[in-house]
Amino acid sequence: MSTDYDVAIIGGGPNGLTAAALLARSGADVVVLERRFERGGTMASDDYSTPFTYNQAQAILPFGTKNPVVADLRLGDRGVTFIEPDVAIEVLTGQGEHVIGRGGAGLGDVVRAMLASVSLACAPAFYRPPEPEESLIAHWRSRGAGAAADMAGLTPSLLAALAQFADVPGDLRRRFGTTGTGTVRQGALSSTQALALRPHPRCADTRTPVPGLYLGGGGVHPGVPGLLGAGMLAAEAVRADHGLADPVVPR
Repeated sequence: MSTDYDVAIIGGGPNGLTAAALLARSGADVVVLERRFERGGTMASDDYSTPFTYNQAQAILPFGTKNPVVADLRLGDRGVTFIEPDVAIEVLTGQGEHVIGRGGAGLGDVVRAMLASVSLACAPAFYRPPEPEESLIAHWRSRGAGAAADMAGLTPSLLAALAQFADVPGDLRRRFGTTGTGTVRQGALSSTQALALRPHPRCADTRTPVPGLYLGGGGVHPGVPGLLGAGMLAAEAVRADHGLADPVVPR
């Protein structure tokens, strides 16, 4: 087996495999290095020594079949399918059972409108290089997605207050000890951390000061492994910097 490769990708998670596939289509000789017994990272299923099968990324595949990387790589032709139930989340609290549907159904009209605006605004931002927050917010407002910009400035507790069952997040905070002032991802519910430009606008680019070293995991723009955007942007940067051809689309 050859030990000389054009590109070595460390980590066979969703973004690593995305970058590998796109660069291989550009003619690069690629090797993927993965320490686990299987590839796929957060998109792989495992029983974790329990009677049940888990998929860690089942709740963070926001675009499903509309993901441009999924379409570009024609993953549907390779047997990749997405289960899209009408019920997105079910929460049991001291106030009873609460069901949240796709698109925020059950959270009230204000929150649903904000989530629809986020979908409109974020999809393009996830699949292009990071830009300053001020420019990003201005772009959203110019495209009629001002509600997404407004939502980016809310803490989870303020967002919950807009929902119809505003008492639920308070109950969840008492049970699980969350602060209501940040998110589980990178700290703050802002356009620079929860939506894009992770982990910080000045550190979000796939390129690094080390020549030939690129970042393409879930901790950099646009984050969220299931988006596959970080791997796509890393592959684009490698192609641009090293004169690789555009990907050959299989027919």
